[in-house]
Amino acid sequence: MGGITPAGVDCSGLVYALHRALGYAIPRDAQDQFANGYPIAPEELVAGDLVFFAQDHGTGTIHHVGLYAGNGQMIHAPKPGKKVQLAPLTTTELAPEYAGARRFWQ
Repeated sequence: MGGITPAGVDCSGLVYALHRALGYAIPRDAQDQFANGYPIAPEELVAGDLVFFAQDHGTGTIHHVGLYAGNGQMIHAPKPGKKVQLAPLTTTELAPEYAGARRFWQ
């Protein structure tokens, strides 16, 4: 987790790098990102919020993070070797693992 290399980025590395480019300091690891920031209810999501996914149907360890893009979609780095993509929150294989959202800016 937290990978940012010339070979590419992982999910938490992507959101870390985007926040850093905009001047916001956030943790590098998805679990630490989830443990910090301001909790956001699903109906309050706005573009730029982080959306998290966890094992055990969203109740276990955080394993993935994406950047909410608006209109029910997120930008995320799905897996090593895959390109960053825009994906619907409700139709991805991650949907049943939704664990919550956080905001690091006000």
